Amino acid sequence: MAPNRTDLPGRVGYALVALPAGVVSLAGGRAQVRLARRLLGVEAHGAARGRVAAHAAASLPLGLLSTVVTGYGWLVVALNLLYPLRPLVGMGDGSYEDAWGGPTLAGAWAVHAAGGVGVAVVTVLLALGFARLQERQARRALRAERMG
Repeated sequence: MAPNRTDLPGRVGYALVALPAGVVSLAGGRAQVRLARRLLGVEAHGAARGRVAAHAAASLPLGLLSTVVTGYGWLVVALNLLYPLRPLVGMGDGSYEDAWGGPTLAGAWAVHAAGGVGVAVVTVLLALGFARLQERQARRALRAERMG
């Protein structure tokens, strides 16, 4: 069954795991090709090992940028949405006097949650941009076609 090219979670997920997949493929695996097929809809049957390794090496800089930016974005989202739990894990003293939205927990959480949602939207948009660049790069390097 061909993957749906508009699969938002898959495309965002590819942006997050691009670097590890590239490193594994550089070491002789085909993880990057399988993920590109599954998550981006890039069909690359029969790509020679040398072509796969060359693509893995060429895609490392974009994979690094993609993984770092997307990972950091999701970390910021989690930290903001889980704002009330910060004192429980040793982040902050539990006082909301000087917090954005303070002086109450409800106000601080509301402001941080709204910020988290905003960062989530930006992170998804950035991840989709990275996935699009990675899809183009994979199609060119592997002489692949679009599926679906």
